Amino acid sequence: MEGMSLKSFSSILGIFLALYTSGWAQAPATTGTLRGQVVDPSGAVVANATVAVLQSGGAARSAATGRSGAYEIGNLPPGKYTVTANAQGFAVFVQDDVAVSAGQASQF
Repeated sequence: MEGMSLKSFSSILGIFLALYTSGWAQAPATTGTLRGQVVDPSGAVVANATVAVLQSGGAARSAATGRSGAYEIGNLPPGKYTVTANAQGFAVFVQDDVAVSAGQASQF
């Protein structure tokens, strides 16, 4: 770094780090997330339900709900999904055409 003072180098490094941490140097998101809560017809949460998502031509992904009935499935390619929820003692719930967008967390 001949010809450049330490102070100048520090200033340039500081500008680069500010731009990097502000998102300027980050790649755009290519996947999305689906999250929600499983409840029964009365509105009570359903713990330990299995929520699965399937995109035409893709592999199924699943998650179990926690005590609050909440689930989250991330790293999903953008597109339309079929979502199923299954829990012991309940009929299987199926919803087609649930949209997931890149860089977004869709609620369902």
